[in-house]
Amino acid sequence: MQVEAELQEIVQLVGSDALPIDQQLTLEVARMIREFFLQQNAFHDVDTYSNLKLQYTMARAILAYQDEAKKAIAGGADLESVVNVQARTDIMRGRFEEGYEERIEKLVKEMGKQISATMEEN
Repeated sequence: MQVEAELQEIVQLVGSDALPIDQQLTLEVARMIREFFLQQNAFHDVDTYSNLKLQYTMARAILAYQDEAKKAIAGGADLESVVNVQARTDIMRGRFEEGYEERIEKLVKEMGKQISATMEEN
């Protein structure tokens, strides 16, 4: 999160496009940590509470995204394709749905497949 704060200062001066792709990915992962992992909606029936197992699984999902994204980018995928895979979006939105804890592992595997496919597109 501290690296994100430093990068945000640079972004405010020159824009995010001026950052190298790996630093843009760092910003995206930090955003995921902030919005997906740390934020909870106290007024939402499902998102009000997350047990320890789900929190651990969510943290692992973010790390899996980071690892797969780094591999894909090193393999020639562009950042926008990696960020916009549908399974990543499903993982982030799914926490508001019943049964999310049972589906997250499957979504993480699907996300890995979709990110790998971005290398083949480019």
